[in-house]
Amino acid sequence: MTAYPFMPWPTFGELRQRLLDEYGCKYVPLDGTTLNEAAVYCLERTVDGVVKRYGVMYESDERLTPTVVRSICRRLKVDPRKFGLTIG
Repeated sequence: MTAYPFMPWPTFGELRQRLLDEYGCKYVPLDGTTLNEAAVYCLERTVDGVVKRYGVMYESDERLTPTVVRSICRRLKVDPRKFGLTIG
């Protein structure tokens, strides 16, 4: 795997699919939330019996930055090295 800063960063849709397929995450609406008549979604993963969530405000085709990928990984307890983040 190529490490940052030389790898192309995924779109939110690509990252979401990988998290669903490889890490058992779910993409679910937050209970009782709407934004302009649409449900607000989050990525959700259960780790050691505790549900971890990351609220999503990205379009599927939006290219993510290393900072956003790191934040998502940290929140969902996913090893950021699996996404090429080896710095800091």
